[in-house]
Amino acid sequence: MTYTCPITGTEIAIWIMLIIWALMVWSIIIKAIALWKSARRGQTAWFVILVIFQTVGILEIIYLAAFQKHQRVRRKVNKKIKSVKKSKEK
Repeated sequence: MTYTCPITGTEIAIWIMLIIWALMVWSIIIKAIALWKSARRGQTAWFVILVIFQTVGILEIIYLAAFQKHQRVRRKVNKKIKSVKKSKEK
């Protein structure tokens, strides 16, 4: 089954169109998540890079994977520092 483009007249297979639509939806969702997280963390350089480059979610996944891990480690370290400060005050 094919679809004929009204502008160019070329025929495109329906399954190719479905793959393209799925990639577009995936890219929009993952980009929105990455942009939201970079803006919330005040990382303007990452925000600008993510806005400019269209990588079908690859750069966004790298950003989310790398910085999610660092964020968890940072939280644990901050909790330990707070507990040490509290114990020194007593």
